[in-house]
Amino acid sequence: MHAMHPDKSMVSPLQSGVALIVGTGPGLGSALARRFAQAGMAVAVAARNAEKLDGLIKEINALGGGGSTLRL
Repeated sequence: MHAMHPDKSMVSPLQSGVALIVGTGPGLGSALARRFAQAGMAVAVAARNAEKLDGLIKEINALGGGGSTLRL
């Protein structure tokens, strides 16, 4: 059985989309945010402490996704 690895051909339909990721701590949420940004999506990340998300938003913007934060 082959492990599935996303490549650009698999995520290209997402380029015009928007992703809202809630719970973007240092684990899965932030990894998903980065991946969606690499695919060209606009990404909004939400967490209880929005100040900690500033670095992630800078990374998202550098990857080409428009990033913004929401405080929960």
